[in-house]
Amino acid sequence: MTFNELENLYINKDIDKAEYIEKAYQLFHHPLFELAEHLSSTAISDIKINPQGVFMTFKDSGLSFLLRPGDKRLAPLDAINFKDYEKSEMEIQYSLIKPGQVIYDIGANFGWYSLHLSHHSQCIVTGK
Repeated sequence: MTFNELENLYINKDIDKAEYIEKAYQLFHHPLFELAEHLSSTAISDIKINPQGVFMTFKDSGLSFLLRPGDKRLAPLDAINFKDYEKSEMEIQYSLIKPGQVIYDIGANFGWYSLHLSHHSQCIVTGK
């Protein structure tokens, strides 16, 4: 059930106010508190929800990513599910790349490596 579907049940008087409040809390509000508690053990520092979408920020870089609805394998979601996202791969790259180097990210998907390398190593990254 979506929040809009629940709201329509209340508007159409299919459920009363007390039931609406209880269902909204159980289905939508309470999971937010559970997720907030879980974040402390992940690479995600915060989640922002606004009319433009859901944004998650990584602790190490401060980089925020907009989540696409329905995409279950986004880096921020993997970081919540598995505590981090490609941490060992990033550490290897950080150790190999020197500030000011030019890096070509061939086949970049959404810019994970490009963004992190340019942020961390202050190198110049181009993607294709």
